Amino acid sequence: MNKSRTPTFAKFLVSYMVVLLLPFLVVWFFLYAHFERVQTEQVYGSALNDLNQMKNIIESNINETYNMAARIAAEEELSPHYLQEFYHVYRSQKLLNYTTDNEFFYNVTYYVRNTDYMYSARTTYTLPIYYQLHAYKNWSYSEFASDINELKHPVLRPSEEAVIDGRNENVVTYLVPIPNNSASPYGTAVFTIREQSVRELFAPMVGEEGGDVVILDAGGRVVMSMADTSYVAEGVPEQLLPESGKQLVQPWQDGDRRLIVASNHSGETGWTFIRFVSAEQLMSPISKLRERSTVIFVLILVLGSAIVYSMMYMNYNPVKALKLQFQDVKGRLDKQRELNLPALQQYFARGLLKGKFDSRAMFNASAVEAGMTLRSASYYVIVLQWDPGGVNEAFLSSDYAKQWLAVLTEQEEGYYVEIFEHYKLALIVSEPAEACTRAGWESRHLTVFNRTNVQVAIGLGNPYRELSDIGKSYFEASTALQHRWIKGNHSVIMYREIDRDQPAITWYPQQELELLTASIKQGSTKAILSSVEACLDNIKRNSSSLFMARSLCYEVVNTLLKTVIAVQPNRLQSVVLPGVLSLTDLETFDKLEQTVMDISEEVCAQLSAAIEDTPSQDADKLLQAIYEYIGQRYCSYDFSVQRMAEHLSLSSKYVSSYFKERSGQTVSEYVNEMRLAKAKELLRTTNKRIQDVVMAVGFSDSSSFIRKFKQEVRLTPGEYRRLHAR
Repeated sequence: MNKSRTPTFAKFLVSYMVVLLLPFLVVWFFLYAHFERVQTEQVYGSALNDLNQMKNIIESNINETYNMAARIAAEEELSPHYLQEFYHVYRSQKLLNYTTDNEFFYNVTYYVRNTDYMYSARTTYTLPIYYQLHAYKNWSYSEFASDINELKHPVLRPSEEAVIDGRNENVVTYLVPIPNNSASPYGTAVFTIREQSVRELFAPMVGEEGGDVVILDAGGRVVMSMADTSYVAEGVPEQLLPESGKQLVQPWQDGDRRLIVASNHSGETGWTFIRFVSAEQLMSPISKLRERSTVIFVLILVLGSAIVYSMMYMNYNPVKALKLQFQDVKGRLDKQRELNLPALQQYFARGLLKGKFDSRAMFNASAVEAGMTLRSASYYVIVLQWDPGGVNEAFLSSDYAKQWLAVLTEQEEGYYVEIFEHYKLALIVSEPAEACTRAGWESRHLTVFNRTNVQVAIGLGNPYRELSDIGKSYFEASTALQHRWIKGNHSVIMYREIDRDQPAITWYPQQELELLTASIKQGSTKAILSSVEACLDNIKRNSSSLFMARSLCYEVVNTLLKTVIAVQPNRLQSVVLPGVLSLTDLETFDKLEQTVMDISEEVCAQLSAAIEDTPSQDADKLLQAIYEYIGQRYCSYDFSVQRMAEHLSLSSKYVSSYFKERSGQTVSEYVNEMRLAKAKELLRTTNKRIQDVVMAVGFSDSSSFIRKFKQEVRLTPGEYRRLHAR
């Protein structure tokens, strides 16, 4: 009978204990909060009372200065005409001692304006001697003399360093005109207050480390600080200042120190009194109450927990074994799910690219098991492609994709798709359409490059609001990526920025190729390589399509080989050119540019070797001398074959026939070719008049120049300039 009732009894016992314990805890918390509030009010009230007491003492002594000034003004023997005799000066010391009998002030000095003396109960000073004895650090003598002679209303100087009894101390100086509130005061009372005396008077209020009492005047300047804390140096925060005529007490955090700040604004003087007290010092009674309450609460909690645990162990021990078994099965399933999660995510990501999901809700419902969701209403695809030579064998595209996902913001979702093509990766990004900017992706591009040191080209498709259009964005990103051939293998290419129309051929490097031909005929390998570099640079800058850039690069190679063979027939060894399969590997303009430069360097090397192997070395030197002479003087009006022959110590007939035989041109044809090339350059790059261009290139008159120019170029000089102006 008892055995059958014990489990039921225990369950009911625990239930009743919980019902009884819960109200007890609620009541206990309310009582604790009440006692803490009462104690806090008492502590805050005590802080304000101490501050009010200090305020009353300070205000009482400030008011006393007015009374002293009034008594000095009332004493006839302290009037200006009385103090003109030495005997009256002696009596004034006794009167001042009686009139200014207040220990709060270190010294009270009376000065009759526009005279040389200051009087105190101790002695009489001349104005310079008084200033020298006190040596104010921040009060110059001229300011001192001006203040005591001209002030109309009481003036308070905040605490500053001065000399008192031969020692440097901080003092507060209060100047009161005599008579006070008079339009024409005849004297000034100087009240000197030692800061140390005030500190000793109010030392109990400062308390432990971090405590301070600060007095601000009506203008917010610090009159005095009892402890020289950082609040004075950095300025008292405005939130600690009460309204006019009111008082305030509040907690305040100063770095790692917790303080209680009591402040009181005097409506009588306009001064503000602020007291900083360590919270630990002021709130120690509350801290003790909190500690004791916490101990009691913890004891009750531990005891109650032990009882509850014991009861639950007795009642739920059989269920525990079943729960552990379920957890073991769940753990194995979760582990298997984690292993299959990447493949599952790839399945859903590829489904997005293929347009299998018509709406965001449909995708989120299907992909929730893979941990994939799309929150934004705009989607786009980016395709990444990196140089296989720029990564090591341990490089994993999945790890690289995570680097890109890591630079997305919290408002963005991103998922990667492994593409079957080598060295490619796609990212599906969900974010607001306005966030898809070149600047944003260039910044991310730089961040990932700094982390991985992998150069990658990025193609960005347009953002779409329909989930079924993600496949279209993927196609656009792949199309944009193809322009890395011109943009470079480490660039960001947006589909909306590329020119998708078939561009017209508006530019051809005719002048650059002509200069290349002339350089080859001169036989200067340095000039040849420089011309090739100039051609490639202009092709890269002016090409409007992939096809145009490739074709013009091939044209440079064709011009190079054709001209070299024409100049050195049967003497140039065969140059190894890249095969068709090699050309398919040239995925960027930079690689094609390097290939063209390699061919050019090899051709120049073969050309140099052919020139060196030529038996008639003296003849080659003569040809070089002719080229050099023409290159230096072809723009001169007086250029002629006769002058050149005289310079070379040869006959003009021999020079003409020799040049024709070696170059395939007459001297006149070559000179005209050089002059026209120079004229084209000046027309393209300068704003000189046609007449100035004619003179610059050595033609005798404009008509002959224009006729030859049109015969060669099929355009007049003016038409040529308008067509090629930059």
